[in-house]
This record gives sequence, C-alpha cells and structure tokens, in this order.
Amino acid sequence: MSSLHRVQTLGLLLGWGGAALLFSATASAQSAFYTFTSGPGGDGFVWDHDSPPSGLMDLPDSDSLFAPDAESTGVNVFYNDSGNTTFFDSSYLAAGNSTVISGDAWWGNPSEIGFGYVGVDFVNTGVGAADSVAFDFAWAIAGEGVSPFLYVEVYDEEFDSAFLEFELTDQFDAGPAFGDVDGYEGSIFFDLNEVLLQDEGSGVDSIVGFNIEVGEVATFGGTGEFAIDNLSINGGPADGSNTFPSGFDGEEFVDGTTLVLNALVDSGQSTLGVHVTNDGVSDTTVSTQIEFGGDLDDLGQASGLSVPAGETVYAGNLVGLDTDTLSGTYGSDVTFSNDLNPSDPDSTLTFQVRVHDPPELSANNSGPVDVGGQPLTLDNAAPEPHAGAVRASVEVTVVEPAGPFTVDNLAVGDKVFAGEQAQAAATLDRYGLLSGLHTGAVTVGLEMKSHTGFFLSGAQPVDDVLWDVQATLADTASDSTSIGAGESFAKQVGVNHAETAATLIDGQSPAAQDLAMQYVVDPDGGASAVLVDDPVDVSFSGPGGLYVLQFTYDDGSLPGGLSESDLRLLFYDDTGGEFDLAVAGNSVGAGAFSLQSYDAYLASTGGGVLDAADLGAHGVDTAGNHAWAVLDHQAVIGLGVLGSVAIMSGDYNADGVVDAADYTVWRDNLGQSVTLPGDPTPGTVTAADYDVWRTNFGAGSAPPSAVAAPEPTAAGGVMMAAITCGWRSRRRR
Repeated sequence: MSSLHRVQTLGLLLGWGGAALLFSATASAQSAFYTFTSGPGGDGFVWDHDSPPSGLMDLPDSDSLFAPDAESTGVNVFYNDSGNTTFFDSSYLAAGNSTVISGDAWWGNPSEIGFGYVGVDFVNTGVGAADSVAFDFAWAIAGEGVSPFLYVEVYDEEFDSAFLEFELTDQFDAGPAFGDVDGYEGSIFFDLNEVLLQDEGSGVDSIVGFNIEVGEVATFGGTGEFAIDNLSINGGPADGSNTFPSGFDGEEFVDGTTLVLNALVDSGQSTLGVHVTNDGVSDTTVSTQIEFGGDLDDLGQASGLSVPAGETVYAGNLVGLDTDTLSGTYGSDVTFSNDLNPSDPDSTLTFQVRVHDPPELSANNSGPVDVGGQPLTLDNAAPEPHAGAVRASVEVTVVEPAGPFTVDNLAVGDKVFAGEQAQAAATLDRYGLLSGLHTGAVTVGLEMKSHTGFFLSGAQPVDDVLWDVQATLADTASDSTSIGAGESFAKQVGVNHAETAATLIDGQSPAAQDLAMQYVVDPDGGASAVLVDDPVDVSFSGPGGLYVLQFTYDDGSLPGGLSESDLRLLFYDDTGGEFDLAVAGNSVGAGAFSLQSYDAYLASTGGGVLDAADLGAHGVDTAGNHAWAVLDHQAVIGLGVLGSVAIMSGDYNADGVVDAADYTVWRDNLGQSVTLPGDPTPGTVTAADYDVWRTNFGAGSAPPSAVAAPEPTAAGGVMMAAITCGWRSRRRR
C-alpha cells in the first residue's frame, strides 16, 4: 500500500476529509517511548484494537490502533497490513532468542508475501511530525535463511516518500521451533538527515509516518516472524526516565555483567557498589535487591536512590565480604529497579570478591650467578591446593643492573603469575673492559597485583629481589664487524687484555664498511715510546670516518716512572718509523688535551654532539682509568708515553720493582727475539737475562727478607725445554 493510500485510509477512519491531513510543518515535536506493554506498569494504556479490550492484545490485519502519545496532546496511529494478525505480548518464538527483544513486543507472522508491512502515523493533533525514530527489530523464517536488509518507507505531509535500507548486522539462533536457523536483529535509527542521505531526490521534508516492510518474512503458512520493541519517537524514553548500572562515566553495564573486586586475603572488609545512570529526560529513583543464594554480605540495599535526569550517581556499599577467609571467588546477584518507571526493565549484576593469597616468590639468588652460564630466575608459587584457590601475581616496576651488565627478557610492566617463572638474561657488556672477573648486581622491584595482573585491593609492599652476578672475561685479541652507513661506531668492536682494553665509543660511519681491531706486537720494540701493553691495529675497509677511540688501563700495570696523567694515545707513523701522538695523524692535526672523561668533554667544550670541530681532542680520565682521542685515520695505536722512561735492569714488566713478577716475564719470553723493558742486552731473551734479573732482585723496594730468587739451574732447565720444544709465547706485560 502506498503512503498516500495509508494517509487517506486513516483520514476516513477518523472521520476527516483528505484535506484535513495536510500537517503543519511548524507544529511542536512530540517525545514518546513505547515498550508495547499494557497498563500503568507499561505504556499507560491497553495495546489492543478492541475498546473496551477483549481477548488477546492484538491488532488484526488491515486494522489500526490509536495510542495516546507521551504528552497526551494527540494520538499516534499504529496499523497492520501484514496479511495476518499482529500481537502486543511476549508469545513470540524466534524473537525470544534475540538480544534486542525482551518482554512484551509488537510481533506477528506475516502472510502478505512481498508487500506486507506495519507502520505508524503521527496524526496532527498538536504533536507534529517526528524529528527522529528508533526501534529494535528482529526477524526469522522457520527452516530458511532470511535477508539481513530491512526496508522502511518514510513519508511527509505532502505524500512524498523515501525508501531507506538498513542492514541488520547481528545474527541470533532462532531456536528449535524455527529449526535453529539464524535470524537477524538490530537497532534502527533514522531522522530527516538519514532520509536525505539515502534518498535525496525523494522530496521528503518531514517525517509524519513510516512503514516497516515485513513481506521479506511473509509465507503462506505464516512461518516467518518479526518483532518490534522499544519504539522511541524523538528520543523519548519510557515515562521520561531510563536507568541502568554503569561505570562512573555513564557507560552502560548490560544485564548479566559481572563486577569483580580483587582483594588480598586478610585485608579487611571488601565492599562493592556501582554507578547508576539515568539517560532519560525525567528524574527518578532506583532501588536494589540482593538475590538469594549468594556468598556476599548484604551491607544495605539502595532504596529510593535519587537519580536525576541525565546524571550518574553512585550506589555504594551494597555488598561486601570479610577477606579473613580462604582464597577464592565469592559472589552475589543484585537487581536494580527504576522505581518510577515499571516499564524500564530491571537489570541484574553479579558482584564478586576474588580473594587472593599473597605471591610466594623464590629466586636463584642464594649466591653469585655466573651470567655466562645461567639466567636469573624468579618463580611465583602455584595457587594453594584447595578448590578455587587464587594467588596474586607481581608486576615488575624496576630493573636496575649495577656494574658492567645489561638485562634482557625482563622489563618494567612484565608480570609473574602464579605457577610461572620469569627468566632474565644478564649479559656482561665487555666493550672497554679488562680481562678477568667482573662482578655486579641486578635489582628487580616488584608490585603486588591480582591473579590477572590488575589492581589488587589491600596489596602489600613486595621486597626487591637482588641477584649478585659475575662473569669472567677472557682475552679478546681481535674483533671485527660490518657496519652500515649512518650506524654508530660505539661498541661495535673491542679487544681486551688484563692490562688494557680498546673500543670505539662515539662516531658514525659515513658508509657501509668493515671495522676491525687487533692487538699487534710493538712495531719499534719500545724505541720511540713506552707502551702500557701491546698496541692495537684499528682498520676500516672503507672511508673510516670521525670516531672516538678509548683505551681502558689497569693503573697497577703502568711501567715504572709513568704517571696516569702522562698517558696518551699514540700511533705508529710508518713513514717516520716511530710513534707519535695519535691525534697528530689526523687530517687536521692535534687538538686540545684535557684531564677529563670523553663524556665530560663532550658535555662542555664539545657542545654535546660529536662533529668535525672535535677532531683532535684527546684526554685522560684518571678516575675512570680511560684515555681517549677523536681521530679520523686508521693506524696501529697504543697507550703510553713518547720517548723512554728509565727502567731498572731486570725490571722486565717495567713496574719500578725487580721482583718475582719480572721472573715470570723472563720465563714466558725465554728464547724469543724480543726486547724486554730493563734488558741491558737487547735481542733474544736468554739465560743471561736471568742473571741480570737475579743480580737486581729486590731493587726498587725494601730488600726481601724471606723470598729467594729461583736457582739458575731451574732456569736453565726451563730454557732448555723451551729451546728443545720450539715453544714460543705471545709477549705480554
């Protein structure tokens, strides 16, 4: 039936001529809400076409029902042209499984195939056209699939009409009576903007009525079903108020929501409440009731709690639990009712208190952990053995390594749940470290959380977990890597002995290239410089670039007579055949020297960022045992002083004392063609050098009272074994 036919029919039913149906566009808009529930507890009148009502609450085919609107200034006319009787009750079948239809609804089994519809006219008796319309809708066909698309015809007082299409995006199981097929459901909303958006050329300029096309589910046997609920005209809620439990921001908690409070065992009384929102236009009051059979204590239910229109209030201390009990989950259901609007459906929430045993932690920290072979582990015990037991988790708040170590696989925010283990990998940051044993510690700060990692009421402080860690660094004689353009040089390669370690600490590669470092033998045998240890060959396969080289040194290994502040980075000049200041080999020459760390230099004189202006800067950090230089060339570079330092004969490690340590140096180099410090007979190390050492044993310190030099015969035996086996050793100081 066309909209024109519908309006004319209603005019005849009301005893009006067709001309009387030309509505005024300036009439005031109404606000109404229909749940299709009869009586004072519902919409305030009887949903039935009979007057007075008799039999079923129904609306036969081709009939109309006149419903007073919410302001009692006119009527809205509901009509049925579905080919079958429609009803206003909850006797529907398929729609009972929908999530949007509940309680009484307007429903039917249409048989007007392809053309059936139901609709509403807003009659001009002072309430005017509608600004917006919304309703919930569901449909299904027994044993068949159904379209997800719903069509609504909207018309104005000039009989112009527009057809709107809505997709019902949610499916539901229609139940066994319908063969468990899927039906479609959804909430429909439209206003004049929606009309213009979908059918701009329709000419519709107001909404005075609409038809819902239900022919899609019409069958000859009436085996299809549709249902309409919660019809809102101009946003009107039932009786002007609509309440629901909510979050503090008014977000609705739908019926059946569970609200959980996580609490620590023995943390006192836990109490729960919830916010209640009224998104209607009228003030109301709300009352609550705790349902029978729950575990929680009734702390006093809300009775007549005032909830003004458009506001959210808190209904507190409804239920609670004394946490002096076994861990586990305890709950009760609470029902919320709108006191002044019985047609506003009640909402039931489940409140739960989940009582937690505290975390039970253990770690492998009873002694130092050798990080080269095992991880740091932190365990949280499984829940207690009783049924339903719950144990709290812990969340990492701090990961703090001390010493030359880093920590991976454990970060702030990580959680250790009951029955689980966290593992962290502590790693020695070897770059710039001397060979030998290095010690440190790892501290992990923790915070108690619920078993799922969220807030825990009554949570207690958790002690930090501390691991002592250690790692032994072996000598690294050479190291190399490939580096990309723009990548940092810092800690890409590094070499180390017990006396020195070398690495790059700043700079950026201008191109993709290989970078290598390697300890080498002193090229001039100490003729032009006194070195603390073997020098290091620094090489690039590409253009190199601006970089900062840093040596770490053992101040106890300095040659006798050397001061830390005298140390410099030196490079071997192949052209001149001698060592010179490393910065002298730069493309621009030497820069300023300073007694400070590189970081301190960069933060002050260096301006915060390494650039070409820093080329040639160099310094010594006596507090950190570091010497550094800003360079742009590759060379053999060592740590020491230019020239020579007077070294006593027999002081083969150049530490200013002739002692047993020098004997070890002599023994380790016996038979080799090297020149030792303090060797008056340069060349191959022989038994004669032993005699020099023995003669000068004790020089540079008080005469030894109880230590005797090893006998020459033992030395000779060592020498002969070395010569016979062809044994050679690397030169080390």
